[in-house]
Amino acid sequence: MEREREDDAVIKEEFEVGADEIDEFEVNGGISREKIVSAESMTRDEACVEMEFTDHDFYVFKDSERDDILCVIYRREAGGYGVLAVLETV
Repeated sequence: MEREREDDAVIKEEFEVGADEIDEFEVNGGISREKIVSAESMTRDEACVEMEFTDHDFYVFKDSERDDILCVIYRREAGGYGVLAVLETV
């Protein structure tokens, strides 16, 4: 019974911290813009070239070499590029 109360306190504390972070997010502007893009099928190299033609640090595409899974290629602050691949769950 005492252990349950300690767990409740931990959960309540985590929730309160999360609420503060959400409040700060909203105060700092939150999401101020949404852009809808189409993801074309291409290789990662092609996506990298396309990103270089844009004014963004990322580019959304479908990886043609990996069953057209949705990906985001991005420019890393440390140099080079990174790829986020989105795996859909059923």
